[in-house]
Amino acid sequence: MNKRRILIVENETAVYNRLKHCLDTEAFEAIWTRTAREALHRSLAEQFDLVLLDLNLPDMEGRKALDWFKTMHPFLALVVLTDAPVRAADATTASASAWLEKPVDGPRLSETVTRLLAESQSARLTRLMDELYGETYAEENQVRR
Repeated sequence: MNKRRILIVENETAVYNRLKHCLDTEAFEAIWTRTAREALHRSLAEQFDLVLLDLNLPDMEGRKALDWFKTMHPFLALVVLTDAPVRAADATTASASAWLEKPVDGPRLSETVTRLLAESQSARLTRLMDELYGETYAEENQVRR
């Protein structure tokens, strides 16, 4: 059985260790990068199933990295890690698949990752279309979720 590959983009060692520990118990393969630029380069050379992306990185503003991933890998599930409580406006404008507040709760991380990785291509396409054209896209075009 192949492990699902998760790219963790996080500059803090303690946070990475906590995330890796949670993911290892679920039999995921965690790959770590400390900078956005390293993550972007690796994502062009390697295949990942999901990205955990810290918004507070030393080399690039987190939203710029998020936009880059969304442009280059539109079907890749992106989970944003943030130090601050997530405001509804942030969550809707940044187009992440999910948001998790640090310190990340292990069971919530596991549930979020498992749910996103189980998402069908059709459901992911519908979610992407909703992000681009508004939440009514699926209803107006009779797309099943």
